[in-house]
Amino acid sequence: YDNSGGVSECAACASGEYQNVTGATECVDCESGLFSGAQNASECRPCARGRYAALAGTSACSNCAGGFYATTFGATSSSVCMSCGNGEYSLAGSSACSDCLDGEYSTGGVSECSQCAVGHYFSGNKASECNTCSPGTFANVTGLSACFDCEPGFHTNQGTQSQCGLCDPGDFASGYGTRTCETCKAGSISNNDTGYSSCTFCDPGHYSSAGHSQCIACAAGQFANVSNSSSCILCGTGLYTGTSGLSECAACPAGKRADGASGASICIGCGLGEFSSEGETECTACSAGEYANTTNATACTKCAVGQF
Repeated sequence: YDNSGGVSECAACASGEYQNVTGATECVDCESGLFSGAQNASECRPCARGRYAALAGTSACSNCAGGFYATTFGATSSSVCMSCGNGEYSLAGSSACSDCLDGEYSTGGVSECSQCAVGHYFSGNKASECNTCSPGTFANVTGLSACFDCEPGFHTNQGTQSQCGLCDPGDFASGYGTRTCETCKAGSISNNDTGYSSCTFCDPGHYSSAGHSQCIACAAGQFANVSNSSSCILCGTGLYTGTSGLSECAACPAGKRADGASGASICIGCGLGEFSSEGETECTACSAGEYANTTNATACTKCAVGQF
């Protein structure tokens, strides 16, 4: 254009203006909703969807804010910008909202989705809030689309957990996703050494009550001849165990007797004038015409000729 005359060249219309006829003496401002982004424009263009121009003479359209969108071309006001809904987001200048991804959520009107917190998850799109992990599962990082099952030996009986707890000594969890650990039965145990995914049988010579973390050695005078014993057995007549933790009783040797009818822990030697065979609970007095002049005798000796 030229508005003064006597010039060697015409001036360029500025950004935000246009002129579409020849011989013009001035440029025209783009109307609201339109823009021209460069000089020498012969026309103004409408603002794209997601943008608007509220004033005339605009060289660049304004963006709808993040979390909002607009579907109208040539918008003249920010009132055309609409909020994204729950489970959606948008960047500034968007013509549509996008869905939050797995493990994310939003409450609407945001430029980015938030990740589900630990102990929470969401699988699917457009979440307005995350689900809590159920008992027996956990989520130890943010942004998960599913919770993990507790591994064998671990449990959680509450939701919203970031980790599973180890079963208590004497308890176990054999499967995945356990809510409550089970109690080891009598004759078996669990502890840090054996692990908590199953119970370990007590060895012969040992026993345990239900829910115990350690096996107990059978006391002297008792035995357990099988594994997985819930109690020990008293040694029988003429038998004994001199130490703890034995799987079988032994017979008292000849010349000695068990200390008691059952449950003996020692054998006692026969006195003078007595004897015993193997496995006896009592020593027997020598018969008339016989004698035993030492302790622990296994038999009596007959009196010699000329003696009685």
